[in-house]
Amino acid sequence: MTYSQPLFPLLLILLVIAAIRTQFSRPNRILLAAVCLIFLCSWPPAAYLFLYPFESRYPMRPPDDRSVGAIVVLSSAWFPPYPPLPTPILGTDTFERCAYAAWLHNHWQHVPVLASGGGSRGYMPYSLTMREVMAKQGVPEDSIWTEQKSTSTYENAAFSAAILKQHGVRRICLVTEAYHMARAEQCFRKQGIEVVPAACGFRIPLHWHASEFVPSWEAISWNEELLHELVGFAWYKARGRV
Repeated sequence: MTYSQPLFPLLLILLVIAAIRTQFSRPNRILLAAVCLIFLCSWPPAAYLFLYPFESRYPMRPPDDRSVGAIVVLSSAWFPPYPPLPTPILGTDTFERCAYAAWLHNHWQHVPVLASGGGSRGYMPYSLTMREVMAKQGVPEDSIWTEQKSTSTYENAAFSAAILKQHGVRRICLVTEAYHMARAEQCFRKQGIEVVPAACGFRIPLHWHASEFVPSWEAISWNEELLHELVGFAWYKARGRV
């Protein structure tokens, strides 16, 4: 899908500007602020704190409400064929969403599963690879529908809603990561679809270890994704999409 990650590069630019300024004057507050922000951006506890308002509203268990007509799983990262692999593969986040959707179908509610995700750069739709993965995990192929045109969360909802309504489905179980669920849920509701959230991909740890306090690129990635989510939600709100 469509993503940009400007947070860390902007902080590095700020750090460079501050470092240049110190060559001509005494150490300044901009340099100190840049160093502190880079540390917070890469420190896992800070990332967990920023993520908490998004993830805490969803339970780490399957939904109690099973009165749905379909399970909808949204795509995220996808990688085209590249030697030596002759077939496309799903990114970790998309694979986890598909694995959870397949588990829900097999163990929670036997309803059709709609894989939502179009292609990019002329490649095959992501949803076709998602269908293959879920079929290997026990979901019957005739129970897997695909939406093959979307390139954003808004289009996931708009194009999926059209397919769902054709099948008479107005209430779904929605599968995506916890931090992304609020925007996705509201996009589907805007299309007239009732949503039972089934969040996965929680980042807040169940058990704390010493490694959780060491700055990491993973924390930077989480903060970048959260910034994308905040900007995306504001943009969708301004455009009337949520």
